[in-house]
Amino acid sequence: MQIINLYRVTRADGGITVTPNKPDSYDAVMYRIIADDGKEIVNGDTRTICADVESSDGWAETEIKESTETELEDAIAALNLLGVEAK
Repeated sequence: MQIINLYRVTRADGGITVTPNKPDSYDAVMYRIIADDGKEIVNGDTRTICADVESSDGWAETEIKESTETELEDAIAALNLLGVEAK
């Protein structure tokens, strides 16, 4: 698992930029957590391979969990409710 510091900056136009390049001034430090190949990062019910977060606390790396048939059916049903055709 790799953790990269990110810097959140409010631009003059009011927009937000998040960059790994440390500027002279910034509003907050964030973290990009990236799982190693064949792994995923987990925090509670959240499972992904990459996340930009305000705190790296609570994240752990595990082997990728294979989805069960029920989870896949639930995901397809949710997509169908959104009007997205899922196969």
